[in-house]
Amino acid sequence: MADKQRNTYSVVISWVKIVLPLVAVLLLSSIFLLSRRIDPEGAIPYAEDDIIQMIREQRLSKPDYQGKTRDGGVLSVSAEAARPSGDGTDEGTADDVVARLTRPDGTIIDLVSDFGDLSNTKLITFTGQVQMNTSDGYEITSDKVISSMEKTDVVSPGPITGTGPFGRIDAGNMHMTIPEGQDEMITVFENGVHLIYSRTDDKSEEQN
Repeated sequence: MADKQRNTYSVVISWVKIVLPLVAVLLLSSIFLLSRRIDPEGAIPYAEDDIIQMIREQRLSKPDYQGKTRDGGVLSVSAEAARPSGDGTDEGTADDVVARLTRPDGTIIDLVSDFGDLSNTKLITFTGQVQMNTSDGYEITSDKVISSMEKTDVVSPGPITGTGPFGRIDAGNMHMTIPEGQDEMITVFENGVHLIYSRTDDKSEEQN
């Protein structure tokens, strides 16, 4: 009985020694054949086109800027792509712009827009659909917002709509800034202000 088991074991081992190398060869062959189907030449023209376009446009992909404002804030600005104006100035344009200003007191202002223009006067103009959120409860939508890169000063020269700590608000323009000699940021709404004031008891009161 023991001899029969040993013979069966020997036969199995012999087949394993033959089958496993064959399986390995087949797997390696499959990998080699599949790799030959990838056409590396097909991907190169797209990469070359992108590079040529970037050179022609002098485009910078995914730029990221970080700095400090004069009043102690930390400003970070990033974009999907940026391009200089081409007229020899420091001006330029950007797509899909995201900016964050963090004040020394912890207040945060986030700005997201479709487009951005950088002025050599250290201003960023956000255009397209502009969304501004602040950590103290403001959620504002506008089609144009201008922000200083040197201090806390954010202006929407045109109509805004959104919500604040007090309720829903619509106005002809908005200005967030820190007055001279003060430390706290104030927000001023002007030009046809329409406010729906939300009280803590869930009742609303409309004001003009």
